[in-house]
Order: sequence, then structure tokens, then C-alpha cells
Amino acid sequence: MAEIIAILEVKNSAALRPASLHVISFADQLARQLNASFALVILGHGIGQVIESARAFGAERVYAVDDQLFDAQLAE
Repeated sequence: MAEIIAILEVKNSAALRPASLHVISFADQLARQLNASFALVILGHGIGQVIESARAFGAERVYAVDDQLFDAQLAE
């Protein structure tokens, strides 16, 4: 089975940003159209609450990298 992977970078936040929610929604819709599953990859520091809230969006798997390395950088 195919898998759609959505990658999110989170910066010091207890909640997902609206843009991240759009990415998750698109990944979910695409996975449904392709009869596939979807997974989330979340990058950031201090993102424990974000990881837990992301699990509620139906991703089959949630991978996370929680590291100080991400404090200084944020992709736009």
C-alpha cells in the first residue's frame, strides 16, 4: 500500500499552525483518493503537545524529531 508523508516543522508552539493543518488535510484527502495511508513527520523543539494533538488527525503513523537544532531555523 502506498503512503503519503507530510512533513511539518513546528517552532516553539503548543498548537499546530493553520498552514500545518492545511498540509495535514491535503495529505488526508490525497491518501483517501489514492486508497493509501498517510503519515506525519514533525520536526521541532519542545513539541510534545503538538505531537499528541497531531495524532488526532488520522495519520497512521506520527514520526517526530524533537531537538534544539530546530530552535534557530524555521522553513517558510
